[in-house]
Parts: sequence; structure tokens; C-alpha cells
Amino acid sequence: MSNSQPPKTYWRSVQELEHGPSEQHDEFPGLKQTLEESGGGLVKLKRPATGGLKRRTFLGAVGAGTALATTGCVRKPKERILPFAKRPEDLIPGKPEYYATAFQAGDTVTGVLVESQDGRPTKIEGNPKHENSRGKTDVWAQASVYNIYDPDRSQLAFKRGPEGPTEVGWDVVSSELGAALKPISDAGGKGLAVVIPSVASPTLRFLLSFFREKHPDARFFLDDSLASANANKAAVMMIQEGARLSYELTPARTILAVDCDFLGTEQDSHRLAGEYIRGRDVGGPMNRLYSVGPHFTITSAQADHRLPLRGGEVGGFLVDVGKQLAAAESVPFNDEVVGLLAGAELDENKLQKNLDPARARFVKVVASDLVEASKQKGVHSAILVGERQPVWVHVLAIAINAALKNFQATVRVRIVENAIETEGLDELAKALEGGAITSVLCLGTNPAYNAPGALNMGALLGKTQLLVHAGLYVDETARLAHWHLPLTHYLESWGDLEASNAQISICQPLIEPLFASTRSLIEIVNWLNGGDDAASDSGYDVVRGHWKAELGPNWSEREWRRWLHDGVVVGAPRPNVIARIQKWDEAVALITQNKDAAIPNEGVEVNFHLDPKVADGRWVNNPWLQELPHPMSKLTWDNGVYMNPLAMTELGIKNSELVKVSVGGRELVAPVWEAPGQATGTISVNVGYGREGFGYYAEKSGFNARVIQDGASPAFVAKASVSKYGGKRMQYSTQDHGSLNPGFGYPTRSIVRESTVKEFEENPTFAKQGDLMKPEQLTSLWEHNPRDGVWGRPALTGLQQWGMAIDLNQCTGCNACVVACQAENNIPVVGRKEVSNGREMHWIRLDRYYSGSPENPEASIQPMLCQHCEMAPCESVCPVNATTHSPEGLNDMAYNRCVGTRYCGNNCPYKVRRFNFFYYTRWMEEGHTTDLGYNRFAYHGENLGRRKQNVAGLIGMQRNPDVTVRFRGVIEKCSFCVQRINEAKIQAKVRGFDVVRDGDIIPACQQVCPTSAITFGDVADPTTAVSKLKSDKRNYAVLQDLLTRPRVTYLARVRNPHPELA
Repeated sequence: MSNSQPPKTYWRSVQELEHGPSEQHDEFPGLKQTLEESGGGLVKLKRPATGGLKRRTFLGAVGAGTALATTGCVRKPKERILPFAKRPEDLIPGKPEYYATAFQAGDTVTGVLVESQDGRPTKIEGNPKHENSRGKTDVWAQASVYNIYDPDRSQLAFKRGPEGPTEVGWDVVSSELGAALKPISDAGGKGLAVVIPSVASPTLRFLLSFFREKHPDARFFLDDSLASANANKAAVMMIQEGARLSYELTPARTILAVDCDFLGTEQDSHRLAGEYIRGRDVGGPMNRLYSVGPHFTITSAQADHRLPLRGGEVGGFLVDVGKQLAAAESVPFNDEVVGLLAGAELDENKLQKNLDPARARFVKVVASDLVEASKQKGVHSAILVGERQPVWVHVLAIAINAALKNFQATVRVRIVENAIETEGLDELAKALEGGAITSVLCLGTNPAYNAPGALNMGALLGKTQLLVHAGLYVDETARLAHWHLPLTHYLESWGDLEASNAQISICQPLIEPLFASTRSLIEIVNWLNGGDDAASDSGYDVVRGHWKAELGPNWSEREWRRWLHDGVVVGAPRPNVIARIQKWDEAVALITQNKDAAIPNEGVEVNFHLDPKVADGRWVNNPWLQELPHPMSKLTWDNGVYMNPLAMTELGIKNSELVKVSVGGRELVAPVWEAPGQATGTISVNVGYGREGFGYYAEKSGFNARVIQDGASPAFVAKASVSKYGGKRMQYSTQDHGSLNPGFGYPTRSIVRESTVKEFEENPTFAKQGDLMKPEQLTSLWEHNPRDGVWGRPALTGLQQWGMAIDLNQCTGCNACVVACQAENNIPVVGRKEVSNGREMHWIRLDRYYSGSPENPEASIQPMLCQHCEMAPCESVCPVNATTHSPEGLNDMAYNRCVGTRYCGNNCPYKVRRFNFFYYTRWMEEGHTTDLGYNRFAYHGENLGRRKQNVAGLIGMQRNPDVTVRFRGVIEKCSFCVQRINEAKIQAKVRGFDVVRDGDIIPACQQVCPTSAITFGDVADPTTAVSKLKSDKRNYAVLQDLLTRPRVTYLARVRNPHPELA
């Protein structure tokens, strides 16, 4: 970094900023604990009753550790195996096959390729031919493969009678439920509510449209927190029926994210992340990102400038920006919008009586950047509004984007055929309470949980005459239902999905339904439309029949097979729309009605957010996502009341202490967690937790924030109070795990290195200057005199030498690489108790560093994994040669040799080695990773649609057979996906090559990364992509002064701040 700016101070937590490295995160925290024998050779950690560490205690701990190390030398139990005697001809043992399908989360559709091992789906990859995927996926798609093997899935249909639920077959469903629905159908659907999720399937939309024609008096309601409901309503209001918006950020030079986490939880986040990062090329013109909102998100961490703002003030902020733009002659606003925005001066705006100078300057700079982008040829801007904001803010953003000429450039419009326009859950509650609705069909939805607490939806649904629920799990709504119908997982069913760019994919099953009584939503709705039997028409027949009718004479079996093979539909007639904004009158009226409305600023504003791990709670029973650290707070297995550190100090509370949040006569008692960057006067809570009876891993996990959610304003509510409640509920964060703090008074090393565009132009070698000492001054602690012939540098005789480069300018911290690595390498979860002991097993750690003031900090993300050091400190201390160096430069692990001394983990300066203190894989199967004391198949005394399964066999079906499942007592860590390296080498030999072509080996983390931040390859060949990155001026090695010679290096981040705000 240039000398013009003082060096930044980076910190992971407020405690570290105030007090320095905490004692509890020393390199050897075990020295503060003693080992208590508990029988059977097991040990239990227990803190000593007296302070200090005595010599006798220390020697006892070391002795117990030595004894424990020998327990790793245990023979595994004998297990019977059976041969596959009649293997299909097209199935080659050990050779995975890939099938194209698609994954949906809300309005986001991702084309995927699913790896199948002997007929078992085991891994999700992106489909390169799908434009919304481009070979990448998000964290939810990666983790979705676990859910197909979840033993807690609903397996059987049941009906509820006076004596409780009774399991039934589909013949009973067809006859008895069909008879119950007939009077409703005869009445044209009067009194019927159909609650649906976001529908991206053309076939399902057609079936629902047909159902609506047969039931004209039925009302449709949307229950999908991941859907872009407010954005869709705004598009329909201003354009036409069926209008939907999407964004293309590649040509955007200036991006304004208005309470919008478009890199995290918003629609098409993984595609938008890739497009955004393509505009961050250090060698060319770089885009600039502004972020506004109450909570620090993934997008906030990437922003060049961020303005913390209450959720209720965000709309006023956009009005202020619009006023500035309306005054610019180069921005051609519609006359009515100009009249709407003209008038009072900026500092006299009724919404912003006390506009502070910093905010006024922010508004002015943002507006000037937007105007500048609109003047340049081939360059555009983009204003993205988050789904949390009301419809009128989306309408205003559409008007401003149109004025900036962003439509058909960064803002795209498509018209959805057979679109099902829906009402909200607040309208459903009113209809139920008023008696207008007496029967409810919940098709893949869970309104009893998802509805705001103020609506009292559970009680209202419990009073209906007929409640039918179809779902993947026996959830809160299913336990109230008169009928429950189990759904198939998307990897078990036929279907089709249309992405935001109108590209269509055919969804094909990878495996027969694991539970025979399950049906797909398409099959159920097809039966509701008049099928004689609930199982009469298969999903394949329905989907294929729909497209055959759609194409008519252009139908071809050959094309159908091609669609299945490629995962995308080619040749289907879709309208090419160049939409124009037509309904200005309605838009102006809506904005006028809301822009001058009084916004309550008194009290605390409570903001509700989707959780970046479990979303709205639909994936809360997925242990991969539960144990995944939150991108910012690093909490695992929990949510929290996120509060600004300054507000916590004023209230006199610390992390994990309980607070009471009161609003509108409703109360929530929950633990608090510090959130640097949280807007003043606000708190944030993530929804999706606090489930009951949903599944084994969901139980006792977090709290249900929806109990204080308001029906009229579900995203944020003001006039709340927060008070100290007393007591604690311990939460466990990994934010200080593996902290690279020197301690002992040593100078702080530059672990994360970054600069600005201006400083980089002045000093392009700033990253190299971050080392403590010059290379000629370094003497390695691990490399002894080569003449000794004992600890010399390993012989790297391989034709190819493997290495990795990670561009910090491209990493957003989305966590997709962590889950992809877990799925590929059979990494177990350990549960919240073991996480509290620092024993999580992830091979990749995404370190998040803050810099600046806790009130409005900047954040930096750095993936940390095994560095595969050429002079690896771990190798020199292993007494049994369990960790050695390969001729191709890999730091290999021989699990059968490892006796569990953990010397290597202690000697690793990067803290990236993981130890199996217990047989965590078996724990995951048997349910020891939670605190529950009941059988995982018995919930509240009812066996609702579940059967006790061979859990080990079911969960084990997901595991990758190319990777060893580790046993208790061994160390593990990143292997650079050595199984993929070996497979590529075999294929190269088959083709007659001695070396593997560049790009043929793609580790799981690189393959999934939406922003292509990770590059792997042969560092011995100067022409490879990784070698070119390592020769970049921004390239540096972490802890270079230790002379470990890591094969993983990093490219420093370059920010692009505006000069007036820098």
C-alpha cells in the first residue's frame, strides 16, 4: 500500500479490536483445560476449578494425550459387502455419470449437472450450457443433494381423524380426498384458497391455470419468502400482466444496491456475482458498487461505499437520489415523474428533516456517478432494490432505471405465460378470519410457519373445514392438516423450469423415489385437475405431453432426447419482448401516496432478513447448512439478534446474553450478537429458525423471529423496544477460530492485503511490500542445512507441480466452496457442542476481517485452506510419516498411518488441519450432533408420515466413493481434490499424453465458485492460467517470512472508492 495512507488495522471481532487477541483463542487453548477420564477410553474436557496451570496438571494432560494418541490404532469393525452381480451394461464401476436437470429456489432457477455414482446422486455441479448457471451454483444448490437422503423427509400420506393421524395409501387419497374436494369443485372453488410457492415450471403453471379455469372463484396466495413478489408486482403495475424483471450487470459501471443483497440471498445471486466480478478487472475500467441498508451483508462487504440506513428510510433515500437525477438535464425522466420529484430542496424533504451532511454527500455522489455512467457510450448503470422494500420503492427504481436508459441493457423484461398472479398471506389471514375462505390447499408451502406472527396463521388454519398439505416434510402446517401428501425431492421427479432469462430446462430424476409413497407437485396438481387416480399419470407423461402439445408439428423425439442430455430446451416458442413502461399514472399515484408518508423514527426498528444459510427455514434440517458459518457473523447452528456494538455497550450486554424485543404487543426473548455496521437505531434478525417437529437437526436450533413480525410490514417494523432480559443462551461463532495472530509482541503480519485503484496505479507492487522482511533476509525455521541430508527440501520430481491462486478481488465469501468441498470430500458435521470446542471439520475456512470503525466498517474475505507448503512444518514433526510430500508438490495424508498425535496441527502456522476427536461420520448418522434426547423419528408423540430407516445406509448413499471416509483419531485437511487429479491423469494416459492439459483438473471449490476466484493448475508450466496469476503484481503468499513456500498464493484486493467519499 502506498505511503499516502496509513496501514489499515484488521480485526475479526469487536473484542479483538478493543483488547487484542483473546486468551481463549491462543494457539494452544487446550493448555487451559484438563482431561478427565470418563470410562471406555473416552475423554471429556473439563475446566479446572482453581486458576492457573500447575506442572502436575500439565504433565497429566500431556500423558493423557499420549495415551489417547494410541487409541487411533484400532481396527475398524468388520462389515459384510455384496457384489453387484447383474450390473447394467452402460454402468462402468467407479466411473460416475452426469445427468442434466435444474434446481429452483424461489424465483432463481439454476441449471445443474448431477454426479451419479452407481445410480446414487452424490454431487451437484453447474451446467455450462445453462445461461443462469454457466457452470456454477450457489450454496443452496450444492447442499440440496443432502436433502434427498434426509431420513426426516415425509414418507407416507396421512389423514387426520378424531383419534389422530392415520397413514393411508394413494388409493385412499384418490377416493376419500377426491370425494371431499368434489363439492368444492362443483361450487367453482368458492371458499377455496390455494397457497402456492413461486412457480417457475411452465408445465405446473399450465396445470394451475387449468385448475383456475375450473375453479374461477378460488383464490391463489403466495407463500415463498425467496420469491421476488414486490418486484413482480411493480413490473406488472408498470408494464403488463406477467411482466418479470431481471438484471444483467456486465455492462454496469455504477451499481446501486438499495437494501438489496444481490450477492447473497436475492434472485439469481450466483449469476449476478459472476457478472459483477467481471466488472472488477484490475487491468481495465472498474465498476463501482454503492450499498444502502440496515444490515451488513455479503453485498455490503463488497461495496466500495456503504451507507447504513434504517429499512424504513431506504425509500426516502431513493427519492433523494431521484431528485438529484431529475435536476440533471441529461437524464430524460418522464414528465410526470419529473413533476413528482421536483419541488422541495433536498434538505427540506419532508422525509428527511434532519438529513446529515454525510448522507447528503453520499446522495450527491451516487447521483453524479449514475449520470456519468449514462453519458458514456456502451456503459450503463443499475439500481437494484431488495425484496424487503415495499412495492412503491420498486416502482420508483423502475422509473429511474428507465430514465437512465438501463432497460434492455442492465434491466431485462420478460413476459411469463400462464402467470399466476397471487395475493399475500396477510390477505389470506383476513379471508380466513372473515369466513370467506373455508378450505385451503397448501401445495409445497408452509404458511403456519412462514406467516408473520401478527397474523396468527396457525390458529386460523386450524379452524378450516378442510386443510390439505403437500410437502417434503411434516412441517408446522402438515401437523394441522386434515390430509398430508408427501412430495418427492427434485432429484427424484420429472419437471421443467424457466429461468429469469426465459431459458427452459427439463428436470429429470436421478433415482427412483426413495420413498414409494411420494409424488411430485406436478402429479398432484394433474390429479386435482380431474385424474381418476392420484398415481394414474406419471410426471414424465405430464411434462412430455405438455411440451409435445406446445410444439405441435415441430415436436421431435430426437429434440426431446437432446433437451434431456443438454439440460436446456432449444426451439420452444417464447415471446421476445421489448417491454415499454405504459402505466405511468398508476406508478406516480403509488409513489406520491408513499413518498411523503410519515416514517416513525422513534424506538428501535426491527429488520427481518432471509438467512444466507437456511433461507426462510426450508433447509434448516440440512446439517451442512446448519454448521456452515454465517458469512458475516460466523454463527453456526443458530441465529441471533444482531445489534450495533455501540448500542450493545449502551445497553450493557454482551454476546449471547438474552434481550427482550417488544413490538406491537408481541415479545421475543433471544440472544444478542454483535453486528458491526448495523444501522443506528435498528436491530436485525434472521428468519428460518426456531422450528418444532420439522426434523432432527432443526430442533432446538435458534429462535423463531416471525413471532414479532408484522403482517402489514413483514420486512421491518418500527417503534420496538429492546431491553436486557437476563441470562444467556450460548451461541457459537467461528470468527476467531484459526486466528493468525502473532502474539508475544511480534509485529503484525499483513495477512489480508488490499489497496485502491489510485494507490495501485501509484504503487503496483504494494502486495509484495507487505512482508515483514525482504526475501534475502529470510531464514526458514523448518529448512535445515541441506548438507545434513535429513530435513532438506523434498524432491519435486513430478512432471507437473500443482498449485493454486485465489484472487481476493473476486471472492465474495458466499460459502459455496465450503459446501462443495464438504460434499465432494465426505466431510462430516460435528454439532454445536463440538463447534464450541473449535472442532469443526471444514477443509476451507473463509476468514472475514473488518477494518475501520465498528459503526461502519469495511470487510475483507480470505479463503484459508491447506497451503501445500513445499517446506511444510507439519511434515517435519509427524512421528509416523502420515503426512508427506508427493513428487508433484502435494502435502499428502496417509490416514492409515496417522496415530493422532496432532503435532502437525499444532505446528501448522495456517491452522488448517482438522482432527477427528470422535467418529463424526457415525455421529452424523446416529444423531449425536444435537442436544436432543429423543428418537429422531418420534415427534411430539406422533409418527407423522415417517418410518424408522437405516439411517447410516440412507445418509451414506450420498458419500463420494472416491474419497476415504475418515475414522476417529486421524487428521484430515484439503487434498487439492487429489481424487480428481488422479482421474485426470488416468484420462490423459488413455489419450496418450504424459501430462494433463491445463484446465482438465478442477477442484470442487474452483468448480463451484460463481466468481471464478480460484484457479488451480500446473505451476511448473509458465503458460498455464495459475502460473500467469502467480506472476501478477498483486500475487503474494501468506506468512511468506516463515519460508514455508506455500503452493497457495493470493492476489490482493483493489477497491474503487469515489474520490469525494474516500
